[in-house]
Amino acid sequence: MDFEPDFNTFIFNGLEVSTCEALLDDTPDFGVSDCAYYLRIQNNSPSIIRLLGKDFCFTDASGINHYEIGPGFNGEIPVLYPGEFFEFSSRAPLTLSDAVLHGSCRIFRENAGVEELRIPHVLLNSHRQKAIFLPQTLH
Repeated sequence: MDFEPDFNTFIFNGLEVSTCEALLDDTPDFGVSDCAYYLRIQNNSPSIIRLLGKDFCFTDASGINHYEIGPGFNGEIPVLYPGEFFEFSSRAPLTLSDAVLHGSCRIFRENAGVEELRIPHVLLNSHRQKAIFLPQTLH
């Protein structure tokens, strides 16, 4: 039976932010969960957007928080012109199999400055088969 991922989507000032759980195509076997996530930001605004960084929190099944905070995405600061989108996938830094991802991205919008762009929550569970297979690279 195929698993159909549940996309969670927020729309904020012309930006459409979607997330879902995913399975990366290069999952190692070294004690870390194979929980992974997918993020897509679509720029439907008339402004140029720069994705400055992320502030993500993974809360695992035992209530422990793991943070992924920093500039850019894999060292790059994507620029989105009107109509463009950015996709990102990564492994969740967990030792347990179940978690929730929440947080935000820092963006710079032309003529508006720096803003926090909240991402939709994502439930991560490595015990079920996932149908989305994503390379661990920027698109």
